[in-house]
Amino acid sequence: MNKLDPKNVRIKQNPNPKERYELTFTIHDAPGPFDSADADIHYEVSNEACVPTDAISGAKSKTPNLILPIPLTRISDTVYRGEVALDLPVAENYFGLGVCHWMVHGAGISLKIQSAEFGAGIGRADIEAQNTVPSFLWKEYYIHPPMENYSEAGVPYSVYSGAPDRTKYFSIDVAARKAVL
Repeated sequence: MNKLDPKNVRIKQNPNPKERYELTFTIHDAPGPFDSADADIHYEVSNEACVPTDAISGAKSKTPNLILPIPLTRISDTVYRGEVALDLPVAENYFGLGVCHWMVHGAGISLKIQSAEFGAGIGRADIEAQNTVPSFLWKEYYIHPPMENYSEAGVPYSVYSGAPDRTKYFSIDVAARKAVL
């Protein structure tokens, strides 16, 4: 039996998920290659009523989540592909307080060059809608990171105010499409 501590719960995985999507990560106009690429998917409990409260504070314990790596296939220097399942965690009564239901928070890629890391992601709604989500990152930080172990998550181009010079940015598109079962 699992302990009542959400940090220690063993989340069961669906051996035959049906809600599968292929994610394609495409890099455009980066100043150079990356040393490595890793991707993951983040699941979390969507109904906190199934999670115990903390004995001392009376507040809800930390909501259980599950972060799993996405095995990537390198298609080219600028394209990576992986498959995810939205229905991988099993809905179950993990704490004796009712069935915990899971939802995908999002998925993303992390590209590393020396001590710098650049990321892009896609949320559940965009995965289900089979959208392509572009994220923009500043080229200068690829060439000259502002600090050791620098990390930057890409943002939509619309976030930049005014009319920034697009030549100063590279982008990472995350495209989702339903996987063939």
